[in-house]
Amino acid sequence: MLKDSAKIQEEDAENANLFGYTKHSPALPLYELKDVENTLPLINPCPLDEFFNLENGIRFRFRGNAHIPGAAFIELDTPSRRILFSGDLGRPGDPMLQAPEKPDKADYVIVESTYGDRVHPTDSTEDNLLRIIHKSLQNHGPLLVPSFTVDRAQDFMYLIWKLKQENKIPDIPVYLDSPMGIDVSKLFLKYPEWLKIGTDVFTEVFKSTRMVTSIEETRHLAKNKHPKIIIAGSGMMNGGRILTYLEEQLGNPQATIIIPGYQAAGTRGRTLSEGGTEIKIHGIYYKVKAAIEHIHTMSSHAGQDEIIGWLSAIKNKPKQTFIVHGEPQSANALRLKIKDKLGWQCIVPQLMDSANLN
Repeated sequence: MLKDSAKIQEEDAENANLFGYTKHSPALPLYELKDVENTLPLINPCPLDEFFNLENGIRFRFRGNAHIPGAAFIELDTPSRRILFSGDLGRPGDPMLQAPEKPDKADYVIVESTYGDRVHPTDSTEDNLLRIIHKSLQNHGPLLVPSFTVDRAQDFMYLIWKLKQENKIPDIPVYLDSPMGIDVSKLFLKYPEWLKIGTDVFTEVFKSTRMVTSIEETRHLAKNKHPKIIIAGSGMMNGGRILTYLEEQLGNPQATIIIPGYQAAGTRGRTLSEGGTEIKIHGIYYKVKAAIEHIHTMSSHAGQDEIIGWLSAIKNKPKQTFIVHGEPQSANALRLKIKDKLGWQCIVPQLMDSANLN
């Protein structure tokens, strides 16, 4: 992920300088591939559920939280207190990943709030996707799926494969156009302990999806207006190969674009999800004539009720709960819900705030 992010930033900076759509002179990436190469040797893998001792009686462990394969929450113990850090908290009903483990005690809690102000819809993701695919086929155009390449892309691959197995959709070509997404898909096979489904199933899912490796093939597919499904990064459309498809297909009324989940403020995905009529890509504005469809049920982040359910497993009353990683509205809504439901003291810290954990 670090390598992919660095590469995208380098390409964005190069294009910004080449085409002049930057206020910087020159535009520079936040970090480069060489920075990543210097960082990777400092990263060491740790198994789940095993405490690691530091100094002065301080220890920590990772526990699975179902956001993506390898994601975990952290329990940090000192001689007198436990600090719980949720990280990006996943969902108990994820179609592919094992359910999150639950904490049983904490003196201080740091919890995310991406969806702190809402409960995820309970309608069927599979039914929604089936409806969108049939509608796209009736339009005789391509279906574009901007996707987060870790877990979300694999969810789409699995659900489309499942619909084909059940003869609910024809054998329409499905492409995964993301070098990182391809590498991550291989990791699903390498670490099956994170999955609900067997490696035999995911091997078939992987085989049924055509992998795009070259940018030349991307450009060729992007210009092709025949029915097909393209899964490409990035999920919020702020970079990656999906931009090549958007440049070619945004103005095509026969094309369909799926908004696959949460879209952060300021991203192209947010603009599309809010009904924007034009999108700026590489300094050029493109009119939006393609059909825009939303799937609200595939988030990898827990909804408000799922966060509360996860926190409810803590048997004691924490001294303080810090609500982070959410827009102001969602963070404040979660603060009020935790206070009302659990009776805990909560704050939403601001940038550069500090707190003493006594």
